[in-house]
Amino acid sequence: MKGIDLMEAIANLDERMIADSDGEPLGEADRRRPAALFGGSALLRGILTAAACVLLFSIVLPNSGGEQAYALQNIPLIGSYFQLVTFRKYSFQGKGHSAEVSIPKLEASSSVNSEAAEEVNRKITEISDRLISEFKEEAKEEGYSSLEISSKLLLDDDSFYCLRLTALSTAADSYEENRYYTIRKSDGKLLSLKDLFLPGTDYESEINAELRRQMQEEMERDPGKKYWLDDPEMQENNFRGIREDQAFYLNEKGELILSFPEGEIAPMYMGECRFLMPSGLGGFSPK
Repeated sequence: MKGIDLMEAIANLDERMIADSDGEPLGEADRRRPAALFGGSALLRGILTAAACVLLFSIVLPNSGGEQAYALQNIPLIGSYFQLVTFRKYSFQGKGHSAEVSIPKLEASSSVNSEAAEEVNRKITEISDRLISEFKEEAKEEGYSSLEISSKLLLDDDSFYCLRLTALSTAADSYEENRYYTIRKSDGKLLSLKDLFLPGTDYESEINAELRRQMQEEMERDPGKKYWLDDPEMQENNFRGIREDQAFYLNEKGELILSFPEGEIAPMYMGECRFLMPSGLGGFSPK
């Protein structure tokens, strides 16, 4: 039914159809009164009001312009907190050198989260510009090099927004670098690891002990894996504990994952090392 047809149907309802029910058993006359079947005028008026609201919504949405659409994004359950768009692209194909770069931009739908979005965009731009500049210098020389930059949304639930930026650089060897950004939607804060734990908890000690346990267990289970824990030949690289700017993210289940870049706590062939932290460890309280 078209919108105008529904409005005409509502307008043409007879006043007798919304007369109050007298509460008596339905007689023949009552059976001819739709209001009685709905339990009285209050309920029928409610039904008509709901129908009118649905009609209004069906009229507004298809004809909404840009400003109205943006306003609707700020209504809970209709819009989203963030939108990830492609901000800039860079491509290069030359003799022995190639690049495919897609730089994302985070757009916030509310002022609460706009500052965090701007900070993430600034960090992403700085990293991308640096890597592109380094690639352009390498491309002037003979040889081979490549650069790929991409992004992936890891989590977007009621509480958090987690984004990963990945850069893969290849020259004499290859190196993959991941950066993680986690925003708490309630206050628009770009989080560091300490923000996920209750104040006063010794989460560092508990996490460090858990990391050592997992590393040792993995090496015992798989001889091909190697972590630098107490290696006398790798004194400078032995794992000593998490950093103040420790990389982390929350997966789709809201679980905490700690990340270490290639070559930091293990040989390069081990790649990026990730560890799932048990629930409740160190007073983990992300909400």
